[in-house]
Amino acid sequence: MPTTTLSIRMTVEDKKLLEGEFERIGSFLGKLKNLSTIYIAVPTRPPTEEWVKPARNDILNKAFQAFSRLLGVDGIKFLVEHEGNNFALAGKIEDEMLSIAAVHPIRKEAIARLLERAKADWRIVEKLLQEGKLIKIEYNRNEYYKSHVTEGVSL
Repeated sequence: MPTTTLSIRMTVEDKKLLEGEFERIGSFLGKLKNLSTIYIAVPTRPPTEEWVKPARNDILNKAFQAFSRLLGVDGIKFLVEHEGNNFALAGKIEDEMLSIAAVHPIRKEAIARLLERAKADWRIVEKLLQEGKLIKIEYNRNEYYKSHVTEGVSL
């Protein structure tokens, strides 16, 4: 069955703005043909824009309640947790890390696992940081690394 992905970006500063919004979104989704699953997602890695924050649990619950009336509880899936550290290793470790980090920030634990599988050590990360090819950032009490972006370009 074909899959359709719908991404809805919401900025909620005031709870009153939220009233009825999920019901309106649910009404729209109800008009889609062959809708079988609704994914409710929050950022699990550092987002590009610093103002983006994960929704609070009460907001996620409101979305779940509204959408489950449409598809039932089995049709709603949450994407709210870190997906793991199992990245492929096919080439030179430096190139692999920079390639992954160019697409999305990579957790410290994932880099450690890649280094372990490549039989390499943390000095490679330190070298890439020193050269300015990687930068270290903190998000949700976790340490991440991403490729340094040249001015005018954003990931």
